[in-house]
Amino acid sequence: ASDRLSLTKAQNQYNKTILELKQLLRLNVEQSFAIDTNTTQELILNASNNVDSIFIRAKDILPQLKQQQMLLSASEKSLAIAKGGVYPSLNMNAGYSTGFFDQNTLTYGEQLEENQNQWLGLSLRVPIYNRAVVSSDIKRKRIALKDQKILFEKQKEALYIEIWNAIEDLQSA
Repeated sequence: ASDRLSLTKAQNQYNKTILELKQLLRLNVEQSFAIDTNTTQELILNASNNVDSIFIRAKDILPQLKQQQMLLSASEKSLAIAKGGVYPSLNMNAGYSTGFFDQNTLTYGEQLEENQNQWLGLSLRVPIYNRAVVSSDIKRKRIALKDQKILFEKQKEALYIEIWNAIEDLQSA
């Protein structure tokens, strides 16, 4: 009887935990999902792996490193955008409008035909003097890119050390 009670409590706890997880993921109650534990179990159970092979696989799995890699990519794009401020730009615009006025004696349709306006514009911007705004922006973006590279490398080093310590702990246990 106590075994059935323990089983019922465990099932209830499991169902409650699944419900909380669905709420965190903002899934519907009816929507089902499966948790993939193969990758983490594979890393843990296979202690014969060396630190480097686990690190290579962990780099592809962990979202923290993917986030840092995306931020690094964004910093590179931001620098490229800032460098674009050095080059001339050519802009073109066009438009069409029509109008209706109450005081005019023409009918609505005639006024719309008579009051048509079209325009076409072309502008060229050559950045000759801009108070060094573009060059200082480029310098700031380069510094931000270097900072992001350092953060990414620190994150990788921390992961490597964590894996190394975990393998040492596992082998010594």
